[in-house]
Amino acid sequence: MMTKKKIELNDEIDRVLNQYLEASGQDMNQVINRALKEYLLKHLGSKDCRELFQKQDKDTNLSKYADELLRGSINDNY
Repeated sequence: MMTKKKIELNDEIDRVLNQYLEASGQDMNQVINRALKEYLLKHLGSKDCRELFQKQDKDTNLSKYADELLRGSINDNY
């Protein structure tokens, strides 16, 4: 299952992304998901992300957990 989100790309990113998608034949959703996963792994740490990505059961409120983790770590990154 994939959740739909609306994102706004700046002109430069949009241009480069479109060129990459045309050259690679990949889907934008695949590229965005892979890029966000790599970004989160880098900024949250692999242990924290591994826990998030492994918690797939329906009883776990993953978005609430991710939000709390991001809020808790935002001061560490800035």
